[in-house]
Amino acid sequence: MRVRSMAVLALAAAGAMGGCNRARVESIDLMNQGIEAESKEMHSKAVELLTKSTEIDPECLECRLALATVHEKTKDWANAAEHFRRAIDLAPEDAETHYKLGATLQEMKKWDEAKVAFEKAISLNENHFRAYYKLGQVLQAMGDIDAAGPAYKKAAEINPNFSYAFIAYGILFMDLGWLEPKYYDDAVKVFSEGVRVNEGDAALHSLLGSTLEAALFRDSIPTAVYKQLLANVHRTLPTFHRYLALRKRMLGLDVLRYQDLYVPMTASVDLRFQPDEARAITLQALALLGKEYVQALRQGFESRWTDYLPSTAKRSGAYSTGVYGVHPYQLLNFNGLYEDLSTLAHESGHSMHTWYSFASQPYATSDYPIFVAEVASDWKKKRSK
Repeated sequence: MRVRSMAVLALAAAGAMGGCNRARVESIDLMNQGIEAESKEMHSKAVELLTKSTEIDPECLECRLALATVHEKTKDWANAAEHFRRAIDLAPEDAETHYKLGATLQEMKKWDEAKVAFEKAISLNENHFRAYYKLGQVLQAMGDIDAAGPAYKKAAEINPNFSYAFIAYGILFMDLGWLEPKYYDDAVKVFSEGVRVNEGDAALHSLLGSTLEAALFRDSIPTAVYKQLLANVHRTLPTFHRYLALRKRMLGLDVLRYQDLYVPMTASVDLRFQPDEARAITLQALALLGKEYVQALRQGFESRWTDYLPSTAKRSGAYSTGVYGVHPYQLLNFNGLYEDLSTLAHESGHSMHTWYSFASQPYATSDYPIFVAEVASDWKKKRSK
């Protein structure tokens, strides 16, 4: 009696499995018909066939995704979201389905729900660059600019060929540039990197051009000057690389690191200078600028424009600033090394730039941009060598 009952159960199970298989085969057949109808833009017919396929076999993931995708293509966002959610119930660990649900919710402007969906997709696939990109868009729409930027940046880092991430990230900075012009510089950096890795992207080239002009406009710097500066740097890179190779060889290093750039290359040369010597060398180096210039700088040295020596709680580094109607001031931390002599020359360039600007311009136009400021100071720094 027991053997007979087990046989009946086995037959019943086999029948159920056969029924399940038949349902799956029928639903897949209807799904394929629905996909074919959609390819012919017979959207209503496609929805009818795909809906029936999910009714016959509610566990068919492929059928559910196909139906959600047709609703997505026809911009029936509510139904698309419903079926993507049902697909997630069937495959909760599928990052792509969470991403598609997020994209659908984004179209519906359900920002909070879309954010959760994209974050879930990223948690399941940390390299899902499109999810990072879409997350950036949602965060930006929610007004969370501080979080949107890193999301775009991450998308570009994962896939540098995904130019949309560079475009969105750069435009984010461009929008901020209307409030604070310094953000135009960040936009230029983003678009420049995007063009570097996506040379054929016309949109990135166009955005870089317009952003560069906007960034330079406030300082009245022609884009040709900026581009020429970059070209000059690139042209001389081989010489700089030769210098780095020489430094590496002279220091006996296998790998030259950043901190090694500040290590003396020889042990036998130990140049030391007193402040008076440093001032005299600086004046001598700048003599070709004329007697008026040298006399003005000498007067500045003698009038105690400069605070030379380190002291307790004194700010580190070196700076030059000015007070309109008075004179420039310099802050140094002079230790008698060659670098300190070079720094004195550099900061004196800033000070003299300020001195001449204050002498020649009214207060309203006496300030000058950093791009111009570093020309004067760096030139004088090179002269001291």
